[in-house]
Amino acid sequence: MKLRSVGSILIGLLLLPLCGLAQSDSQYWILSYRGTATSSGDKKLATRRVTENDFIRDCATNSGVSTDNLALVLHFNANELGDTLEVVNVNDPNLFRCEVFKLAYTFEGSSPQTYTNSAGTVMKRFAYIYSSDGGHSRGSIIIDRRASRKRGHSPTITGKLQYWLGTWDENVSDPNAIVCAGTFKAVKPLDLP
Repeated sequence: MKLRSVGSILIGLLLLPLCGLAQSDSQYWILSYRGTATSSGDKKLATRRVTENDFIRDCATNSGVSTDNLALVLHFNANELGDTLEVVNVNDPNLFRCEVFKLAYTFEGSSPQTYTNSAGTVMKRFAYIYSSDGGHSRGSIIIDRRASRKRGHSPTITGKLQYWLGTWDENVSDPNAIVCAGTFKAVKPLDLP
């Protein structure tokens, strides 16, 4: 995957407990991801598809491990900035963890902008995507979380993100930057022993 060290790009979000969205929800949600990555080539743009498997493969390759038992997950309350998108070992996230994205309203850790309906059953959140170099956002994300209409069923969690990968310099644009966009959906909670 040529998305320059996707494992070095970080996102996080802080998901507030909502009345209709119980706190007993899993801390990890396995995700499916569909997106694109567009780069400039010989006087034309080259666009390719990106899935959760690309993030998994990139993290595994950069860490020198097998892709066996790895999944892309949304990890709620992962750190002091909030939540993260990670690749983890589904048997035990402590065996392997690769942070992919961190979401925050600012890198200093203020909460993302969150809106809920009066019943607390729908949450929409806006946050910026930050890379490991800190201070400058690389894009933005909107998270949509809806409580299930059926009692005892998991909430629906989806997200839309757009970001760019490349070398950050305030005075010079990166001619080799890659522009990415995609959506994710929580497939199921990661049940841990």
